[in-house]
Amino acid sequence: MYIHSPYPPPYDARPHHNRTVSVVPARPAPSSLPPPSPARPAAPVAEPAATVAIATRPPWIEEPGSGEPFNYVNYVALPAIGTTAVILDFTVPEGRNGVIKWIGNNFVGGGWVEGTGAVVWRILRDDGFIKNHENLLGSLGNPDEPSETAPIRIFENERIRLVIDNIAVIVAVQLAGGRLSGWFYPRDEEPEETWL
Repeated sequence: MYIHSPYPPPYDARPHHNRTVSVVPARPAPSSLPPPSPARPAAPVAEPAATVAIATRPPWIEEPGSGEPFNYVNYVALPAIGTTAVILDFTVPEGRNGVIKWIGNNFVGGGWVEGTGAVVWRILRDDGFIKNHENLLGSLGNPDEPSETAPIRIFENERIRLVIDNIAVIVAVQLAGGRLSGWFYPRDEEPEETWL
């Protein structure tokens, strides 16, 4: 005899003798978490930046931060014919070398013509003349607007002078002017291969 049941199996009113019961494993409840993201590729490892060598220019070409500018300007009366007058006279400081980068020299007054050799300017290093500056027959620029020159290197304890020789100009209250400008720098900043 069967009893009608409103419930689905496994309820069954039939006798349970000689009956096999199957157990179905329960399904897991759906997860509320999102599915795992696919694995991302590892970020590339940055290579170390290449070392860049910065070339430094010699201290007599470009003034270093430790440079000390100098600017010597002076005028003197034209000396008598056959004599010399010192326009500028300075000594390179101890522990310093330097460079002259600008030169100015001029003649104020009458009786002289550029290039005639009637007066001559010279630049001396101690008791000798500086090469290519031992016989200046004309003005290289007024002291207020000196001309730039190739570097004239000067060294510790050297005495530097700018002089004028009057060869043939009659003195009549003329003036001779001069200017030497550049910078000093510490002697230990000289490159090792520098020949002094």
